[in-house]
Amino acid sequence: MEFGVLGAVEARVGGVLVELGTARQRAVLAVLLVETGRSLPVERLIERIWGDRPPKRAKESLYSYVSRLRTALAAGGGPTIESSSAGYALAADPSVVDLHRFRRGVAEAREIADPAERLPLLEDALAQWRGEAFATLDNEWLNQLRATLDEERLAAELDRDDLRLATGGHPAMAAELSQRVAEHPLHERLAGQLIRALHLSGRQVDALAQYQQVRRRLADELGVEPGTPLQRLHQEILAGGPATVAPPRWRPAQLPITIAAFTGRTDELAQLDQQLTDRAAGTTAAVVSGMAGVGKTALAVHWAHQVADQFVDGQLYLNLRGFDPSGSPLAPENAVRALLEGLQGPGERVPMDLDAQIRLYRSQLAGKRVLIILDNARDAEQVRPLLPASTTCFVVVTSRGRLSGLGAHPVKLEPLASHDARTLLVNRIGRDRVLADPQAVETIVDLCARLPLALAIVAARAAGRPTFPLVALVNELVEGRDRLAAFDGEDAATDVRAMFSWSYQALDPPTARMFRLLGDSPGPGVGVGAAAALAGVASATARQLLDQLVEANLLQQPHPDRYEQHDLVRMYAIELGRTTDSAAERDAALRRQLSFYLHSAANARAALGRAAPLMEIEAAADGVVPLEFANDRQALDWFDTMRETTLAAVQLAGERGLDRIGHELSHLMAMAFHYRRAYVDLLRVQELGLSCARRTEDVVSIAISERDVGTTSCELGLSAAAIAHLERAVVLFEQTASERGHADTLESLSCEYERTGRHAEAVELLLRGIQLTRHSGGDPTEARKLNNLAVSYLSLGQYEAAMTAAQDALNLSGGTNRILESYAWDNLGVAHAELGHQDDAVDAYQRSLALCNEFHQQLLKSEVLGHLAKAQHTLGQADQARSTCRQGLEILAGLVGDPLTEIRRAELIEILASLEDGEAVTARGAEAG
Repeated sequence: MEFGVLGAVEARVGGVLVELGTARQRAVLAVLLVETGRSLPVERLIERIWGDRPPKRAKESLYSYVSRLRTALAAGGGPTIESSSAGYALAADPSVVDLHRFRRGVAEAREIADPAERLPLLEDALAQWRGEAFATLDNEWLNQLRATLDEERLAAELDRDDLRLATGGHPAMAAELSQRVAEHPLHERLAGQLIRALHLSGRQVDALAQYQQVRRRLADELGVEPGTPLQRLHQEILAGGPATVAPPRWRPAQLPITIAAFTGRTDELAQLDQQLTDRAAGTTAAVVSGMAGVGKTALAVHWAHQVADQFVDGQLYLNLRGFDPSGSPLAPENAVRALLEGLQGPGERVPMDLDAQIRLYRSQLAGKRVLIILDNARDAEQVRPLLPASTTCFVVVTSRGRLSGLGAHPVKLEPLASHDARTLLVNRIGRDRVLADPQAVETIVDLCARLPLALAIVAARAAGRPTFPLVALVNELVEGRDRLAAFDGEDAATDVRAMFSWSYQALDPPTARMFRLLGDSPGPGVGVGAAAALAGVASATARQLLDQLVEANLLQQPHPDRYEQHDLVRMYAIELGRTTDSAAERDAALRRQLSFYLHSAANARAALGRAAPLMEIEAAADGVVPLEFANDRQALDWFDTMRETTLAAVQLAGERGLDRIGHELSHLMAMAFHYRRAYVDLLRVQELGLSCARRTEDVVSIAISERDVGTTSCELGLSAAAIAHLERAVVLFEQTASERGHADTLESLSCEYERTGRHAEAVELLLRGIQLTRHSGGDPTEARKLNNLAVSYLSLGQYEAAMTAAQDALNLSGGTNRILESYAWDNLGVAHAELGHQDDAVDAYQRSLALCNEFHQQLLKSEVLGHLAKAQHTLGQADQARSTCRQGLEILAGLVGDPLTEIRRAELIEILASLEDGEAVTARGAEAG
């Protein structure tokens, strides 16, 4: 007996379907098939079938379903459903289920290097699909799994099509890929495949036109430019380059630079090797634990580089900042977002909801071989959402705690063995020097408590003074140790603070000053330009100072233009800064760095073509040289690295009384969050910015911040908060000369009023906004405001007024904003339909659909198709109406990640049901007659 869930849930014997009973009964079988061979407790089965609202007699119903399924399967000579104390299990080989054949085939294909061998495996795996998974079944658990399987299917299709393009299978691919691009209009890798298929087929003009469509969609819907792979492909086509190279598959490679002189840890490395070998049997994660400074990160990164080639789909690295001096560990929602961004590559959208992010993250990893390093974890709760479900992946977590709640393999890291500590010194300062003074070496090892961090600092000092006898270094070290008290806390027995002090004392004054100032720098790391502004020096000088700190092991350089401090070192730098430098000097340094970020953001916004900010930003601090951006891609890439730094910078600005620049940063850096739709973090930044603005008592600043918080609250669905902030912003803008700010805020508030049913008030606000826009000379947003006005008139049933507003929007746009026009034509069509002008309505809908197809606006297209179906039905075109409705549902089947999708789906299902019900009533009436 063969089973299928990748389509309708079915069982076949010799190609003949087995009757499986009701939808609920088939849902029970579907759950058991997903877990073929594994027992499921009764409670879990009930949860998966009925969710959190099971019927009162759920167990009895479940027993009945299982009994009937046993009878049906036995009649066809199929497997039995076994019951035990552990629950129910379908006693079958997973290979008889299409889902497991699909996943196994994809996993096997990804382990094969030869494209010619890999392609047929992927094709066979994808051939298991017959339609939508679990078709016709509808419950929460199956719907979630269906979305995950859709992602797995798309990933396999993308891999297959890369191979087909690379092996000459492109002539017949353009039509197929065009349909898939229509279903996933913002998927850059898929768009790249279509462009390349067109190019390889000799259709260069069509390929270039397709690229421009993709570029417009990304700009209009996300405000971003195509990623590097698509841009490179575009340049290749323009240059008439080779047509045989497949577009590169995104493969993250995020491991920090490894330590060249890594020493020892043979047993621990062997444990990790063994765990990697055994991962298919169970645990797919390891936790490296130990005290601060013991070398946890160094071990994890060194091992990761050794095995990186086994993970053909890439390596992810994330510092969870569990013990950061700021006291702000990375929150799970920020952590999973960062991993998703690394996994998906540039240009991909990430859902806002944490649960949706976790589902997408795990589905992206399904069947892939990815190594994940989660560094410096605070506790198990911080890590648990970040663990993949796939046994093809492996995770290494580092933490000061053992995190036993994760069920991961523990690797406990103790201080280095004495001989390994001596070897570390040999590797760094030379064998001859170590052998020349063995007693001094033993003392150094003891004083450093065999901690790699402390030993590396001492070795760096010794290497910088090659003629200095080691015994003299020992005397200095003992002196420093006696002068300083030990750290409090878990590492009180290990006075690494003395090592820091000893090494710090050897720095020249400019380098020592840079070291102290870095402790105050907001964010997890710093680039050369930001460090230069912090210290008030030229970039070349800043790089020299940073490199000297790296040589002294007081600074780490995990990436070429990124410098970070170990959390213990940073605590020491902060303490030094507070006791050595005056508050005025520290504030001046912070102001310079924030000024660097502010004016770099202004330059980045200009490179992206954004309008100038409503406020006049604070002049750049003396000597600050902000970043310049040659193109919009560079600007977006910089914004993409700045989220954590922005949050820390705005918070620190408020704490230090730098309120004006804190407010300005919160406004100008918003693109860093919009780019990845990180609205939860953006709201926090803008709330901090609003607090700063209120303390300045500047009306324009407060109005801008109120509007910023309000519009982001809208994005998060926080209507009450959004309206409150936007209403305050309107009142404040009325007191200013900023007609543009006032008009745009009225529009934002009107949209929220419209969403919450306050249609008449929305109309009033839009009319005021349009009047202000015209008074200030007009701008491109007037057409948008007119179209929004049409929407509100439709809601009020004022269809003539809606027609006028929509037509005015079309006239004003004049072909300059085709996406806006697609919405306006739809609104015009609805108005015509409500007034009984069905033929005019159909014409307007067709115009809207043509624009939707041109710009691949799939969500709007599904809505317009629903409107068109109603008009067709009114005109007596029942067959066309049903076909149109189903076309809309097919489009929505390919859309994920947008909350409007389910709303549109429900609307279309309701329309289709009403059409079929209407026909049934007509038929019954005819029979009765």
